[in-house]
Amino acid sequence: MNRGNALKHCARSCNFIGVLQIRFCGFEATRMFNRRPIECFLIGALLASSLLQARSDAAPPKSQNTPGQAAPVHLTAEQDHRRIMDLLHITALRRGADGDPKSPNAANYDESKATPYSKLPDPLVLKNGKPVTTAQIWWDQRRPEIVEDFDREIYGREPPNTPKVRWEIVSTTREANGDVPTITKRILI
Repeated sequence: MNRGNALKHCARSCNFIGVLQIRFCGFEATRMFNRRPIECFLIGALLASSLLQARSDAAPPKSQNTPGQAAPVHLTAEQDHRRIMDLLHITALRRGADGDPKSPNAANYDESKATPYSKLPDPLVLKNGKPVTTAQIWWDQRRPEIVEDFDREIYGREPPNTPKVRWEIVSTTREANGDVPTITKRILI
């Protein structure tokens, strides 16, 4: 299946809204995106990264070994795995789930054998143990405690030094892929 047919197939099955095309250092890539702008941003960042990787793969760097340096070592997958394990000071990996139901490492599909969820804190008790008795206490004390827990434990926080990504839209074209309207944007990163 060539690229055009793959795009048409995805258009019919995914109900996409647009196509994102990136040209970077002489390489070009095309990806379809869905409704959310953050997805478009992430797809663009991934495409830029893959294009940069393709650029570095296409033109291997010239050897800069000096006469005193050894040539780079090419490791097998097993040797590389052992090297990474040694660097991380990991002595053994836990064995994965076994397909045999009689095995001690068998996958568990019985919910009654699963570890129950940990006990969640009472939403109407403050962290200091005092009960929430009024709406004022809820809005001023308990709700901010819960929001803080979610920010820290569930959603996560944005790193303080997030790198900025800049791009420029070179052109925008409205087209149709069959009966599905599309928007093609060419961007420059």
